Formats: sequence, structure tokens, C-alpha cells
Amino acid sequence: LYPLPAPFEITRMLNEIGATYAPKILNSTNKVEKYITEQSKALNLGIYGADLAYAATYQQQQDIQTYLNSIKSLADQLGVTYDYGKLLSDEYKTKFENKDTLTEIITNTIYDTYQFLDQKSNPDLAVNMVTGVWVELMYIATNISESSYNFTGLVDIISKQKTSYGKVMELLASRNANTDIKALEAKLQVLKPVYEKVESGLSQTDYNLILKTIKE
Repeated sequence: LYPLPAPFEITRMLNEIGATYAPKILNSTNKVEKYITEQSKALNLGIYGADLAYAATYQQQQDIQTYLNSIKSLADQLGVTYDYGKLLSDEYKTKFENKDTLTEIITNTIYDTYQFLDQKSNPDLAVNMVTGVWVELMYIATNISESSYNFTGLVDIISKQKTSYGKVMELLASRNANTDIKALEAKLQVLKPVYEKVESGLSQTDYNLILKTIKE
């Protein structure tokens, strides 16, 4: 089972607080060919998965197709046997016009990709993918506004990610014999003190540390 809340949890929250769609902050699909190692491919497979969920939340049909193409490219290179081609068919383009159907299909695609990597390929790659999803969703949330700390409701959304942050760190710790995963774990470890005191409210300094860490 996918170990974190559905990617749409954060993107829906952003939509509900009135955040507008900001495509410029997403990871460029022009970078697909630059990912050479399996680790970078899996990590960015997750990042593009988060971007896809974001585009789907706002029903940006052109971006949906673009990010599906990028996901298919990386997944094919990693040997994932899920049939991404069907998602690019005219039949599915029609299905994507219904928001509930679109959400269900994209969610299942992300889940099935994770499951393949975890059970049939390499659990290390699955952990990289999940971490990529989480980091990109956090990046989107903290960069939708130049003054995101003052964006009504946004700090609350970031605060609510304490549980998912803890799960990400558990996953990384479980596979940190892998040096690439160990490096990811170390980068995200700096957020632990911030999330430990989140119940008392995130100060602007705390929030800026999250923003800076995620951006890096």
C-alpha cells in the first residue's frame, strides 16, 4: 500500500484556500533526459507525479498530458510495466473531463507505480519515488505565493504535514544503507525540530526553514 496520504490531499487543500494554479513553479518536463541514474529517475518520477496531481486538481488538460508523457518516459526507463500509454489515448482524454474520474485514475496510476517499484523492482527506488512526491508537493505549497507565510490557511496546510513528514523519514531510515537515500535523509533531517514543535504554531522563522530546506 502507498505509505503516505494521497497526493491530492495537499493539492485539494491549496485549491480550497483559493490558491491559483502556478505552472511556472513545477519541474520542467524538458529535464527528463537529464536524469541518468536510477535514483534520480525514481525521485523525479515522484516529482512529476506530484506535478501531475497538481495539474489534475486544477483540470489543466494540456499539462496533464505533458506530465503523463514525462512519467511514462521515466517509468519505461525503470522497467515499470504499467500501461501508461492508455492514459494518453483519446478515450482517457474524454474520461479526464470528469474531475472525480480524473482524480481516481491519477491516484491509481501513482499507487500502481509505487507498488511495482516496491514489490517487483527495487524498494529503494520506491522510497525515492515517495520522497519525490512529498518534497514536490511541499515545494508547490510553499512557493505558490511570494509571501506564502501570510497566505491565509497555507501555514496550517504545511503544519498538517507533520505526520506525512514522519512517515517519509521512517521510509528513508529503513533504506538508508543506500548512500543516496542516506543523503536525502540527512537533508530532510533538519526539519525534525521544526515539526516537533508544530503544535504550538509555526513561527515565520520555522516556516522559512521549511521553505529553504524544501527548495534546496
